[in-house]
Amino acid sequence: RPTAIVYFIALILLVLLTHFNKEHKTFVQKLKEVSLSLFKLIFSYYFILFLVSKIIIYVGINDKGLFYNPIPSYKFLVGFNHQTKGKYSVKDAALLNDIDNFEKIAKEKIKERTADKSKLAGLFIKKITIFWGESDASFFWALTDNIDNRNKYYSFKTPSRLLYITLWFFAYIALIFNLKNRNNDRIISLSIIVMTAFWFVYMFIEIQTRYRYEIYPMLLILSSMGIAYLLNKKQNLSLFEKLYKYCCKMNINKKKLFNRLTQFFIIITSVLLVLSFINFLYNRSLWLDEAFLGLNFRERSFFGLLRPLNHGQVAPIGYLLLLKILSFILGYHDWVFRLYSYATFLGTAYLLYQVVIKLFKQKLFAWFVLALYLSFRPVFYFSTELKQYMGDVFWGLLLWYLYFKYLDSPSSSKNFKLLLIAGVLSNWFSTVSVIILSAIFLHYVFLVIGIKKFHLKNLTKYKFLYILMAWLFSFLINAVIFLLPNSHKNDMLHFWRNHFMPANIFDAKAFDFLYSEFKLFYGIFSRLPHWHFYIIFMIIGLFYMIFRKKYNILIVSGAPITIHLIISALHKYPFTQRLILYLIPYFTIFIAYGIYVVYQKLSNKNLVIPAIILLLLPFYESFIVLKKEFPLKHEEIKIALKKINENIQPNQQVYVYFRSKYPFDFYKYEKIVPNIKSSQIVYGKRCNNTNNKNYKEDISKLKGDVWLLFSHIERYQGKRDIDIFYNNLIVNYHYKEVERTLFMGGNLIHVVK
Repeated sequence: RPTAIVYFIALILLVLLTHFNKEHKTFVQKLKEVSLSLFKLIFSYYFILFLVSKIIIYVGINDKGLFYNPIPSYKFLVGFNHQTKGKYSVKDAALLNDIDNFEKIAKEKIKERTADKSKLAGLFIKKITIFWGESDASFFWALTDNIDNRNKYYSFKTPSRLLYITLWFFAYIALIFNLKNRNNDRIISLSIIVMTAFWFVYMFIEIQTRYRYEIYPMLLILSSMGIAYLLNKKQNLSLFEKLYKYCCKMNINKKKLFNRLTQFFIIITSVLLVLSFINFLYNRSLWLDEAFLGLNFRERSFFGLLRPLNHGQVAPIGYLLLLKILSFILGYHDWVFRLYSYATFLGTAYLLYQVVIKLFKQKLFAWFVLALYLSFRPVFYFSTELKQYMGDVFWGLLLWYLYFKYLDSPSSSKNFKLLLIAGVLSNWFSTVSVIILSAIFLHYVFLVIGIKKFHLKNLTKYKFLYILMAWLFSFLINAVIFLLPNSHKNDMLHFWRNHFMPANIFDAKAFDFLYSEFKLFYGIFSRLPHWHFYIIFMIIGLFYMIFRKKYNILIVSGAPITIHLIISALHKYPFTQRLILYLIPYFTIFIAYGIYVVYQKLSNKNLVIPAIILLLLPFYESFIVLKKEFPLKHEEIKIALKKINENIQPNQQVYVYFRSKYPFDFYKYEKIVPNIKSSQIVYGKRCNNTNNKNYKEDISKLKGDVWLLFSHIERYQGKRDIDIFYNNLIVNYHYKEVERTLFMGGNLIHVVK
């Protein structure tokens, strides 16, 4: 692209500024030096262009050379296009087909587009924002040629943007230091001129983010100088010393600060527990998967739950039988099914605090870990989910808690029995408890082999082996009778087929897998916009645990994660989303430790304010996430059912989308819709992806005045089922919409023929 001219003009301006700033020379001397320098610069530039141009003409590439441009207005035509905001325009490019009349047409259009000066100012602002602020396009052009590469594109997009922002941050540092110290550095001066020229020129001509690549060398030089200024102690740092002195460095009683922060995290924890209780009382509607499990409890006896469940559901036997007992006593209500999850959620709060206190022996850190754990959206959400996943977290922490109690007093018969019984029961209440039990075994081996002060006789020699044998026996019975023969096992493995760790951990695919899964968990599942920082602090925490030789803590926190990844690599259990919810406490310990290490380093240098801000920022982000969604919902079908029940007439029908059938049936049993008769219900069939014959069959059953209930809506070729069904109903069957009610996860539409 012909952007060298911008550098060329910038060099001319730099020559002028450099020579005319020499105070020890006369004006005539300055003029001579400037003239000679400019002559050398201009002559060398245009001589090379002239020479190459003549060669092009001579060899017959074209007869015009380099200096001929038949469409000088094209870039300005596109640059002033308000519709495309100065970016490439297909319509403008089409005008090039008439090359003879292009300049005349282009100048007329430019005149039209620049007539309204107020709109022109708005266009300039938009162009500056896009050109300097939008994501780098290089990854798009390099990695969007196929599906696999497109996934990599999304992985690289955010880190590249963070790098771009970081470079600009340090570049501004360099500019501030240069201005403050009046260095008049020629490199910085040239960079400022070039960037100003680019900023000015691209307000008028076509923009693309890739057109700014030419300034990247200057940006890299400036940012490097900014880092150098910050690291070089010989530089005059008076500007930052003042900022450091008055805004950051504070002499404060560290014990008092420690106590105040501990009290603050206790308050945060209390607030989060109160919010969790309000969230439980809200009693959101069961969504599709929950309804599947809820219907199994309604339709099956105690012995029936021992067989593979309907609707492809899988859950531990102990969990199923306990919820069956609760619902048998209290009734088959959605809030009853949530009691186990919420009770175990409260249990995890107590157990996590106790485990962290045992490992770190520091109250501030323990309360910080607990508050951070409770603030994560998945923890909040699954505290009221009709699923076993919060129980997985509970049983894992309970086993560690009882294990540490046993180590404190191995001769205690009570501690021995509690640990043995908890390990045996955990296999029946949590599928992943075997991973925690294996991690405990590894920790025990580490104590016996790795720590000289730890003697086997202190555990009354082989006593712990009895516990291990009982755990193993319990797991094998459960596996042989229930886990291995389960007919849904292969279906589950197929469903999660894209979430298994690659077998070769040194392959780039393994790192891509970990990156995508952590992004899925913390970025999408947890809704954290700056989830990358959590991963960074997790790595810092891991590094410092190794550096400080905290192997005991490293095994407790890292062994469950490592074992799960190994099992995932063997394609036995996926590593993703809700299936790794039980690992949140261990992820949180690493993240919190990373944050705490940086906090300690800042605090030791009396950088109190930055240290405190660092501790508080994660909670600010989590509270923003919770504020947007609180109380947490998924598919609020009860809102639609209550509206139908209040308004339905004897001559009306209710069309129930095939995915809405199961929550509808669950709440029909609960008598939320007593006014709807069975004869009024039309259950939809699944639309086969090869044709929409089923929709036509469904519509033929409708008799003129219908409530359409859609939730958990599927897509086919980018279109939602509800849109396909609705358009067919309106266009081909002459129905019209009376009213529409939107609810979280679905639609309720009243239509009349």
